[in-house]
Amino acid sequence: MKLTNLKSKKKYLATFIICALMTLFTSCKDKGADLAKGDGSTEVQAEFVPSPITGCYVHAEGRDTTWLNLKIEGENVTAMFDWMPHQKDGATGFFIGKIKDNQITAKYTYKIEGSSQTEEVIFNVDGDRIIQQKGPLEEVGGIMVQKEKSKPTQQTIFVKGPCRN
Repeated sequence: MKLTNLKSKKKYLATFIICALMTLFTSCKDKGADLAKGDGSTEVQAEFVPSPITGCYVHAEGRDTTWLNLKIEGENVTAMFDWMPHQKDGATGFFIGKIKDNQITAKYTYKIEGSSQTEEVIFNVDGDRIIQQKGPLEEVGGIMVQKEKSKPTQQTIFVKGPCRN
């Protein structure tokens, strides 16, 4: 009788392990979305989630310094952006935007000479450099935006550097 009881326990344990593995394999899915196809079937599209990119960049011209502390997560971009001219009032603020095809477009909100302003900023990511694209601005809905985004008249190059404290 003990032999039958042992066989029964082994069958029960084997069944339990198989059910647990099946549950594990069917409940674990790749991150992604099921996309319905026209024939009623589905296919899984894997979602690529790049690791966040963070870094500090600096542009120095004479005794004037501009600091950029950048964070890119997927298509979302945030940064602290401070322009500190020597012996003059500077601008300190932050921007929030998106990156597409290595180009960041963001709204930069900053304080300069005691007042708050918002303007569009455009940067290109080029390896270890961040290149700010500048051009003539016009006001649209209370925000200064670049008139011709594809035709910058000035560039400012930022290189990796120390973070501003």
